[in-house]
Amino acid sequence: MSATLAAWLATHQPTILEHWRAALVADGANSLAEPATLGALYAAIVEAARDSALNDATWLPLARQSAGDQGLVQLLALPAALRRACWQVAGSTARPTRSLALLSELDGLLDRLCAGLAQRYEQELARSLQQRLEEAEFMTTQLAMASEEADAAALRISRLYAFSQALSRSLNLQDLIATIGQELQAALGADRCAIWLCAEEHVVHAHSWGYAHPLPVRQYALHDRSLVPQALQRSEPWVLEAPCAEQDGGWIDPNAAVLALPLIAGDHRLGVIIVQSGQRSFAAEQTALAQSLANQAALALESAGLYDQLKRLNAELEQRIEERTRELRTERDRLDLLFTVSSTVSSTLDVDQMLGELLQILRQRLRINHGSVMLLDAETAQLEQRATLGARPAGITRLPLGVGIAGWVAQHATPLLVEDVRRDPRWVAPESDAPYHKQGGSLLAVPLIASDEVLGVLQVSHPDVGHFTQEHLRLLTVIANEAAVAIHNAALYRYISDQATQLAAMVRAERASSSRSQAILQSIADGVIVCDCDGQVILANPASARILDQPLEELFLQNLHDVLQGLDLSGPERAPLRAVLEAPLDDGQPRQFRARFRSGPRTIDMTLGPVLTEGGDLLGGVATLRDISREIEADRLKTEFIGTVSHELRTPMTVIKGYLQLLTLPSTGELSPFQQQLVTTIAANAERMTSLINDLLDITKIESGSVELEFKPIDVARAIDLAVSGQQALLEQRNHRLTLEVAPDLPPILADGARFHQVLDNLLSNAIKYTHRGGQITIRARQVTRADLAPERGQGLASQRPYVAIAISDTGIGIAPEDQERVWERFYRVESELKVEAGGTGLGLALVRSLTRLMGGRVWLESMPGQGSTFTLLLPTA
Repeated sequence: MSATLAAWLATHQPTILEHWRAALVADGANSLAEPATLGALYAAIVEAARDSALNDATWLPLARQSAGDQGLVQLLALPAALRRACWQVAGSTARPTRSLALLSELDGLLDRLCAGLAQRYEQELARSLQQRLEEAEFMTTQLAMASEEADAAALRISRLYAFSQALSRSLNLQDLIATIGQELQAALGADRCAIWLCAEEHVVHAHSWGYAHPLPVRQYALHDRSLVPQALQRSEPWVLEAPCAEQDGGWIDPNAAVLALPLIAGDHRLGVIIVQSGQRSFAAEQTALAQSLANQAALALESAGLYDQLKRLNAELEQRIEERTRELRTERDRLDLLFTVSSTVSSTLDVDQMLGELLQILRQRLRINHGSVMLLDAETAQLEQRATLGARPAGITRLPLGVGIAGWVAQHATPLLVEDVRRDPRWVAPESDAPYHKQGGSLLAVPLIASDEVLGVLQVSHPDVGHFTQEHLRLLTVIANEAAVAIHNAALYRYISDQATQLAAMVRAERASSSRSQAILQSIADGVIVCDCDGQVILANPASARILDQPLEELFLQNLHDVLQGLDLSGPERAPLRAVLEAPLDDGQPRQFRARFRSGPRTIDMTLGPVLTEGGDLLGGVATLRDISREIEADRLKTEFIGTVSHELRTPMTVIKGYLQLLTLPSTGELSPFQQQLVTTIAANAERMTSLINDLLDITKIESGSVELEFKPIDVARAIDLAVSGQQALLEQRNHRLTLEVAPDLPPILADGARFHQVLDNLLSNAIKYTHRGGQITIRARQVTRADLAPERGQGLASQRPYVAIAISDTGIGIAPEDQERVWERFYRVESELKVEAGGTGLGLALVRSLTRLMGGRVWLESMPGQGSTFTLLLPTA
């Protein structure tokens, strides 16, 4: 071919393809006018123009497509439409003559293309026809096979339907087993058939057909290695072409194949069907049919089992309903009896009437002729007969505890059923044969118990032996409980009535006593206010209203907490009533709070404490108000007098001391020894007088509240050393031995330094003066807490705060018990042989107690006459 033609085709490719597609569309070959298809075909034509060869890979698919659905005419339309498109393009070029000459070469190429397409179309058409012929032959074969299978399926379905119809005729288990065996033999043409069913832990022989003799084996264990248990564990039919006869007890024919069919319904394995025929094997169709029949048989057997179970349950249900109906009827009668008994025993509080009516009810309902109720007399511990059925014997029948059946029941608090009283050793035979005495038969006796207390015995009897049952015993026990409660309530009613009478008498007496107490309270000059545990005022006398300067009616409307809050109380407690009510006891003793306050021109002393019962239960609080204005005024005048006298005495004493000092100066001349002795005596007494005046002034300041204290931490050991140094001359003069026992880690105390030295000096001076010459003085100092002290010493102290205890002991004359509390009074001195020698004014210990209290401490005395004394000073740590 010409390369020039190929170049011309390539040059005009877009235009030619456009006209080619338009020509195909005009010819109705739209399926061949796809741009991608036309482009591939055009490229193959251009290549064929170069080397005169057509590419089958491009044209073969079109030939196959045309052979399949389009036809040869439409396939040949492709080159025809291409020729027209090329001629149209060649006629429209600038050199149409040359283009038309080239197209003559194209015609030859297209002719060859048409011939090749026709040949390929014919080949593809022949191939397609051959393929369709083979498919038709295959379909014919398949249809024949399907027809045979359909016939076999129809036959199998027919047999299954017949089998199903036979199984549905009865739900009786034995009928079903017979039907299953007969139908299986007929369907499979089997010579022998045996059915085995599961029963608990075994597989049991149910029925067999075709065997000359009964099977020698009647059951297998589930885990046995024999054929039947193994077949039961399978899920599919089991075919054995050469079975072992000995393995199953000799009833299997070893010359015939065995078909074992497990009977499975859902998750339940019901049994196994063993089928044997004269042949050596079973066909697949026979196995499939046998499996289908076995499945239906399993469902039928399960339904039969469920039906039997349903019949059994229905029979049991009917029996239970009948039993329950009888029970309900009995329960109804029992409840009706109990209701009647309950109504009777609760209708009256007359015990004898109630017991008589109760026995009449028991006569009607239990059909008895004899019965009695015996109640226990707590004083004599005997059973007294209170009610009987029938004629009542003359006199009152009594029975000791433990004697007779009733006595035994009361003693052991246990109900008793006696079938024959004559054979019971506890039975006490009557002395006469009176009709009201029981002579024989059966007896029921139950205790009457209320609140765990035996009140008596209820007993009923019948002349027949063995008449009563346990049900009678239970019923009579319930009735006895109702009767016991009624008897207990009646006794309680009598007790409450008696108590009410006594209470009324007590109330009248209490009212009279209250009236007397109220009259006494009204006449008391001191104010008394009583409150409950919440502080509400519940009692007050007119004196309290007068002291508090408010109406008595308003005082009853107030809370004592609020009343005390409105007063200017002196003391550390800001809420004393709350403290008393929250902790009424202090070391086992009633807690007391004392304070003073001003109410107008009057000074009132108040004592506040708890109101406790004899058992220590808190009832409230009581405040006692006493007008001490006169005592305060007298004490004030006395203090002013002492202060005035002390000041007036201090001035001349100062002058006397000054002139004595002038007399001792050299400028006034020398004094004779006698004169010197007189001056020394005058100076010593002047010093004593000055000390007395100072003590009086200190007492006056303390009582008037004008003492000013400067608290600071004080080293106790150093303070003790200073006190000992000040008394060293007196110690040596009286030849005393001094021992100091001061703890090394002693903390400082919080006190006024000068006043603390004054207290130590007075205590040490007393110990030295009131101890015979050559005595022993011991000073001990240690840290303590409230827990380390005796309860009476630690009362009122803070439980967690540490304190320092300073004990000054001597081996002196001691103090008698009756004088130990008075030594703290002003100007009081104990009578002793050292009184004159020791000297003093009797103000030292009074100052010690007052100053110690002002510094927040305690001081106490422990002494025995002739054995010495110990003064203990307790002050808080810093």
